[in-house]
Amino acid sequence: IEEGLSEAHATPGEGVLPTARDRFAYFPQVDVSHRRLLKVSPTPGYQCAMTGNPCEAFAGHYAVRMGHMARKLEEAFRGRTVLCFSHAASVALVAALLRRSMRGLKFAPCGV
Repeated sequence: IEEGLSEAHATPGEGVLPTARDRFAYFPQVDVSHRRLLKVSPTPGYQCAMTGNPCEAFAGHYAVRMGHMARKLEEAFRGRTVLCFSHAASVALVAALLRRSMRGLKFAPCGV
């Protein structure tokens, strides 16, 4: 599970989401030894409307993070095939990997 691929309005922090070890019980494909490529940080002054926890501002901070995530993926997996599973906002990551604007790219219900 890669924290850097978190969706928009990411709410980082201990205990906010299940750990990789917790998820392994339901998804044995999860590599519990994986170390994150990118740490998600909350945007000062922003809070999740549902939890009240500090979160990342959408859309600007999210889009910037996807640009950083694209570079981290390229560095870590150059020359290899990698599958990343996310949601519709993954179009920001696709645009960053293609080094182009999101304009004209279509959102999908799930990104792979």
